[in-house]
Amino acid sequence: MRQARSFWLLILGVFSLFYFSDIVLRASGKHFWFDEIYTVNLCRIPSFHDLQQAVLHGADYNPPLFYLLTRWTGGPFGYDLIGTRLPAMLGVWIACLSLFFLVAPRFGSVSGFITMMFPLFTAAKYYAYEARPHGIVVGCAGLAALAWQRIHTSHRRWMWLAVLCLALTTAALTHVYGVTLCIPIGLAELAFSLRRRRLDWAVFGAMIVAPVAAAPFLLALMRTYKTVVVNSGTNFFPPHFSSIARFYEFLLGPAASIIALSLLLILMARIYERDPSNARQPEDFLDGSVILALSFLALPVMAVGLAIVTKGPFIERYSLSAVIGAALIIGVGTSSLGRRRWIAFSIAALLSCSFLLDTSRLWKRHHAGMGESLVEPSSSSPLNTTPGKPLDGYDLLLANPEQTLPVVLLSGLDYTYLNEYVPQWLQPRLWYVDQGKDDNLGQLARAVRDWCHLPYNVSSRQEFRSAHPQFLVYGRANMFALFLGSKDNKNLQVRSIGAAGDYILAEVTTPDR
Repeated sequence: MRQARSFWLLILGVFSLFYFSDIVLRASGKHFWFDEIYTVNLCRIPSFHDLQQAVLHGADYNPPLFYLLTRWTGGPFGYDLIGTRLPAMLGVWIACLSLFFLVAPRFGSVSGFITMMFPLFTAAKYYAYEARPHGIVVGCAGLAALAWQRIHTSHRRWMWLAVLCLALTTAALTHVYGVTLCIPIGLAELAFSLRRRRLDWAVFGAMIVAPVAAAPFLLALMRTYKTVVVNSGTNFFPPHFSSIARFYEFLLGPAASIIALSLLLILMARIYERDPSNARQPEDFLDGSVILALSFLALPVMAVGLAIVTKGPFIERYSLSAVIGAALIIGVGTSSLGRRRWIAFSIAALLSCSFLLDTSRLWKRHHAGMGESLVEPSSSSPLNTTPGKPLDGYDLLLANPEQTLPVVLLSGLDYTYLNEYVPQWLQPRLWYVDQGKDDNLGQLARAVRDWCHLPYNVSSRQEFRSAHPQFLVYGRANMFALFLGSKDNKNLQVRSIGAAGDYILAEVTTPDR
C-alpha cells in the first residue's frame, strides 16, 4: 500500500508540474476580455461594501466569495494576468486531483489517470485560466464528489462530512448556479440510500448548509436581476430545453475524438472478452461511482429546469461541473476491460501525448511572439492572445492619433476591451451607443461606469447624435452591415476610411447638420 501511495504521489506530482506549466503559459498570453475586465474593475473598488453595492445594482451577478478570492490572489500583484486567474487555476487542478482519488483506489491507477486528464480535453480547460467563478465551482464539484464517496468508505467520516459541507457552501457563495451542485450530490445520496434502505441524515444535513448560507445573497441578486433585466424587458440568455443539447456540445465537443476512440476501444474489448469471469457484473455498475457520474452528467438538465422556473438566464458554462460526470464515465469504463488492460494504457498514453504536444506547440508559438488561437466559447468571439500586445489587430483604429472625432464602437465587447488597453489619447474618444432598454451590454457599462467610477462614454442614440453630428464608426464587417441596414441609419452619409482583417472604420455624417 505504501508503494502504491508513492507511485500515486509521483503521478500527481508530474501531472501538477505539466498542468501548471501549461495553464500559466496560457494565462500569461490571454489578455483580459469582457467578463474578466468587469471582474478586475469591480475588485479594484477599495471598499468591499461598495463592491457589493455595485453588484447589487447590476454591475455583475455573483455572490461575494468570488470577489474576495480574486482580491486575495490578484490584488497583491496589481491584478495581473496570472494572479487574478489563480482561483480558477487551482479550482480545475483540485477537480482533476479529486477525480484521480475518486477512481484510482477502486479501479486502478491507469483508470484514475484517465479520469484526471479528461477535463483538460473539454471546455473546462478554457475556464482554468478565466478570471470568473466557473473554474472555482468545478473544483468544488470535484471535491464534493470525492467527499461524498469517502463519507461512505472512509473511517474519517466526520472529516469528509465537513469537506462536503465546505465544498458545497464555497460553490454556492461563488456563483449563483453553484448551489445546484447540491442536486447531483443529493440524487446520488438518495439512490444510494434506496439501495441500502436507510437514509443518512448527516449527509443531507451537510448539504442543506450551502443553500441556507447562500440564500441571503442569492435572493438579493435575484431581486436585482428581476429589477434590472426582467422588468426592463431585456432578453438575457433565456433558458430553453434546447439549451441542454447545446450544453453537451459545448462541454464535450473539444473532446469528441477522444471520447469516440475511447468508447470504441472499450466496446471492442467488451465484445471480444472471452473470459466471462473478467467481466464486471451489471449490479457492480450501480455502485456509488456510477450513480455519482450519472447525477453530475444530468446537472444541466436540472439547471435549465431551475432557470425556467425562476426566469433566470442560462449560459452553458453555468453547468460546467457536469464534466465530473463525463470524466467518471470514461474512467470507470476503462476499468471494465478485463485482460485487455493494454487498451486503458493506450488511452492514457494518447491523452498524455496529446496534452504534451499541445503544450509544446504553444511554447513554440510564444517563443515566436504568437499566442494560441482562442475563441470565447459563449460568444464565439476570437480573443487576443499575442504575448505583451493587447492591441494587436487594432492598428486601423490606432493609425491616426491626430484625429479628434469620437469613435462609436459597434460591439460592447470591443468597447469594454479597448477601454482597458487603449492609450490615453484615444480612450476619451471611444463611445458605446446602446440600442435601448433591451441592450444588456449598455446596462452593464452604465452600472460599471457609475459604481466603479470609470470614464465610460455610454449614451443613447438620440443623445449621441444630437451632440455629435459627425463621428467615426468601428466594428466587424457583420455588425457594420447591421448598422447600415438599420432604418434609423438610412439617411446617414458614410465614407469608408479603411479595413483591416474583419474590422471596418468609416466616417459618418448626419445629413441635416
